[in-house]
Amino acid sequence: MSSEANLDSSNSIKSEPHAAKSHSSKITTNQLEYIKKEVVGRLFKEKIVWPFTKPVDHQRLNLPDYPKIIKHPMDLGTIKQRLNLKFYHSSSECLDDLFTMFRNCYIFNKPGDDVVAMAMKLEQIARERLKFMPTPETELCPQKTPKSTRPIATPMQIHPPMESIHPAASVNHTEGLNGSAVSVDQTTLPFRPSVTSTSTKKASKKKNESAVDELPSTPQSFDDLSRDRR
Repeated sequence: MSSEANLDSSNSIKSEPHAAKSHSSKITTNQLEYIKKEVVGRLFKEKIVWPFTKPVDHQRLNLPDYPKIIKHPMDLGTIKQRLNLKFYHSSSECLDDLFTMFRNCYIFNKPGDDVVAMAMKLEQIARERLKFMPTPETELCPQKTPKSTRPIATPMQIHPPMESIHPAASVNHTEGLNGSAVSVDQTTLPFRPSVTSTSTKKASKKKNESAVDELPSTPQSFDDLSRDRR
């Protein structure tokens, strides 16, 4: 196994990429939430993920050439923390970090090393999960917690009587704010379920496939992963 795969996951390693607070965007998107839960969260459950959960300690591992070869070190722990801190402005920024991590592994280690095989397996899992990422990317507004849960009383509006489209419409008598009985028509328009045509589903599938094609590439992603796509 290569020197990078010998990283001891029990030791806590400090790294500059973890200092992401100053750049925090304080926003999140539907795609960032998906990556956080369904991609990064899924990778952390794999047994072979341990060499990638923390930055490579090149001093302890006696790898003096590592910082000279790898200009942008990255690991899953940093990506997870950046997602929690809302560091990223878009999913593309997060995916750049994710595939930079795999690319670094392929560049520094030899093709036959165990850690390269681990990285290839994790990258394949990530790309498979990203096929189902929602599109388009939209910003998620944080829900504001109301100061009081007490309902606010508003004057009831009385509408003039209208002919119901249903012959037997249900009518409830509700007491108004002034104490008088008010008739409220609870008739609603018939519910029309939305029907998704076959052509719409095909267009959505093609859109997701095109989004996957635009993901950052790595030296291993061309030959080993392209044959899995149909």
